Amino acid sequence: MDSISLKRGIISTTNYHATNAAHKVLKKSGNAIDAAIAAASVLSVTSQHQCGIGGDLFAMIFKNGKVFALNSSGFSGSKLQEYSKEFSKNKIKTFKDPRLITIPGAVDGWLELHKKFGTRKISEIFKDAIELANDGFECDQSLFNAIENSRKSFFDNPLNQVVKINQIVKRPKIANQLEQIKKSGRKGFYQGLFGDELISLTKGSISKSDLDNSQADWVKPISQDFFGQKFWTIPPNSQSFLILKVLKKIKDKYPKFEFDNLDNLQLKICNAMLDIGHSRDKYLSNFFNLKGSDTNYLCIVDQNGMGISMVQSNAHGFGSQIVLNKSGVFLHNRGLGFINNQSEFLPKNYTKPPSTLCPLLVTKKNRLEMLTGTMGADSQPQIILQNWANYQFTNNVAQALKMPRWIIAGNEKQNLFPFNTWKGTKNSLNFLYEKGTSKNLLLNLKKAHNIKTKLKIKSPNLFGHCQMIVANKDKKYSGCHDPRSLTGKTTGL
Repeated sequence: MDSISLKRGIISTTNYHATNAAHKVLKKSGNAIDAAIAAASVLSVTSQHQCGIGGDLFAMIFKNGKVFALNSSGFSGSKLQEYSKEFSKNKIKTFKDPRLITIPGAVDGWLELHKKFGTRKISEIFKDAIELANDGFECDQSLFNAIENSRKSFFDNPLNQVVKINQIVKRPKIANQLEQIKKSGRKGFYQGLFGDELISLTKGSISKSDLDNSQADWVKPISQDFFGQKFWTIPPNSQSFLILKVLKKIKDKYPKFEFDNLDNLQLKICNAMLDIGHSRDKYLSNFFNLKGSDTNYLCIVDQNGMGISMVQSNAHGFGSQIVLNKSGVFLHNRGLGFINNQSEFLPKNYTKPPSTLCPLLVTKKNRLEMLTGTMGADSQPQIILQNWANYQFTNNVAQALKMPRWIIAGNEKQNLFPFNTWKGTKNSLNFLYEKGTSKNLLLNLKKAHNIKTKLKIKSPNLFGHCQMIVANKDKKYSGCHDPRSLTGKTTGL
């Protein structure tokens, strides 16, 4: 797999249908935002195991030298605490537990992006998604694997009708929801059939007035300079701040740092992450009172140099494993973020829970330098930094994404895995790595930390499905998708 290098637009997503839809929009003079919404709407149809209209969204945008940040993760219900008290005797469950359902923000995110930056009509942008949902699409390997792996636990999954790869899948209920959004905007979704079902399911924990308010907020991006590059991402409730704190820690400790050895840089990243990782949830808890591993990432640069780094998610796999019967919406379980380091469920009313989603945008001298992101739950900051580090030494996107990866992770046997990395003690951590990981890195890691190391074979989802687009010195952009992604596609104009 080789990188694509072009002076004009580049699109990289985890699904070929999504990339194709975005490509059509760019060819018709749409911009990066139009194309991203087209891709995202398709992914909500074809990649339900990673994202959907019942999930959340974060995005970083670069336009004319300025950086914008959109937080479209949903709020909890205004009566979640009261609702949860009724079931306080019942231990919180990762799946099938309405207490973990927050208001989905993805649809509000699409509409807010379109309102601020969009140039094409929503009817045009949603065209491929609605057609695929109505007419059907072939079930790919990635979706089929997810269905197979969850068939026993998610016994009532409407997609369990799929019994083989390439079987045609039709999703008319999702097509109808997209039609309602196309026709009536957010009212067609949040105040329509979906909204009514969500209120009923949560017994009023999420109220009609809760759904009247948009989940999308334009927020001030946070940034960190690192030896000529500037890293931009989403402030809390996202865990993205870990990326910046790791870089700051390295910069402060090594003020004369030079890019001379990849193993040394990766070890510095790992050391810094181990030093500050356990403070993540405490840090995020400071933002609880602000009112206001499966994930899918995409990045696009259009013909005018506008770029978007966008991530959507159901939280954990198919999400809560609760599907609304009439609207067909799969609901996420982002309320997992309310579980603290002692595994206690501490819900907050009308609050955006901590989120693992991490879109990243890098600039250099006020020019777009890199767009990148990944799936991977707690390990997203680690994977993103590794890929960035790899590129500093390879100057080749495809090679950077192909290189072996490692993650710091919690106990694999716990139900909360892979969302439990920083919820135990340092002694409970594991260093999981792919075949080909530097022996020198492993040796130095063991010298510095008392951490168990474990080789993981045939576990590509653990190490993320990433996309990356970078700016070259010759005024071209290079992009590629992760070779671990079974269905990814990168293309350009």
